[in-house]
Amino acid sequence: MKKIFKLTIVIISILALNSCGTIREGFSSQKKNSIDEFLVEKKSPLVMPPDFNELPLPQQTNQVTENEENTDIKSLLTDNKDTDLDNQNNNQNTNFENSIIEKIKNSNSNEDDLKTLIKKELTEQFQDKEFGNYEPAHKSLFVIAGNNGSGKTTFIGKFIHYFLQNSLKPGVIAADTFRAAAMEQLEFFANKFEIPIVKGQDKEDPSAVVFRGIDQLADCDVIIVDTSGRQHNNKNLMAELEKLSNVIKKKSEKFNHVYNLLTIDANTGLASKHIIQGFQDSINLNGIIVNKVDSNAKYGALLSIMNDFSIPILFEGYGEDMSHLRKFQFSEYLDFPMPDDYPDY
Repeated sequence: MKKIFKLTIVIISILALNSCGTIREGFSSQKKNSIDEFLVEKKSPLVMPPDFNELPLPQQTNQVTENEENTDIKSLLTDNKDTDLDNQNNNQNTNFENSIIEKIKNSNSNEDDLKTLIKKELTEQFQDKEFGNYEPAHKSLFVIAGNNGSGKTTFIGKFIHYFLQNSLKPGVIAADTFRAAAMEQLEFFANKFEIPIVKGQDKEDPSAVVFRGIDQLADCDVIIVDTSGRQHNNKNLMAELEKLSNVIKKKSEKFNHVYNLLTIDANTGLASKHIIQGFQDSINLNGIIVNKVDSNAKYGALLSIMNDFSIPILFEGYGEDMSHLRKFQFSEYLDFPMPDDYPDY
């Protein structure tokens, strides 16, 4: 039981599914506290689901059979909330999780070898996915969308720096006409990097700003469009984003590539799946940007996101400096600092 419990912590940290289940069932208060303290101390970028501390504690069972161990681990990995989005790939998830569980239970290897086994299984599971495969190109337009506070404007500053480092001339359209601070921040970046910017008037229709800005920035190699932060379930704001996208389609002949990029906060965890689905329902997303990955984030949710969506994760922002933007590499992501020592139970 000791080995199974330790390995369960490893798997649930990696898969980061919406599966709080029974991980603390049958343990004393002292042991539960040691688990919590251990997770806080490690500050791993993969943490337990947000309601970890709200789980009910049933009566402790002294004897656990092998079948019960299998059932407990399976429930940890598959007990998702009963929503259409969470269950749309349930059969595929279950087969994958069962495969890992069986290989671990049949393995006599040490924990380091088991980590290698898990990484191998995950690599095979996501071998057809695209990661960090963007290459800068002339005559490209990027629409940057996202929820409030997802690091959208800061990413744009880093994106400007990225293109300049690749010898391309970027221009910016400040289409967030409802937040003066956003335009001011973009203007700061434009002045800092000495690039052109087109700004809208206060409360001006963002689509009109974009229409005008595309013509005014015709000499730029790359155009980056900032949009207002919006909640994915706000129908009016999502309709505004659809309108903006339709305006760009009318100008699409001016570009070799048009991208709709969504920024997400790594701290959001599994709730990001609903955000992604909400934006995808309104505009065709071509890439995901993960910001704030240097904080104590629920970074493991990316595995669930990658499993549920065919949208490439392109970049990750990991600091405040404008150079702190890197292409997302799946193999490096799987080398996250995994706990080497576990509490003894």
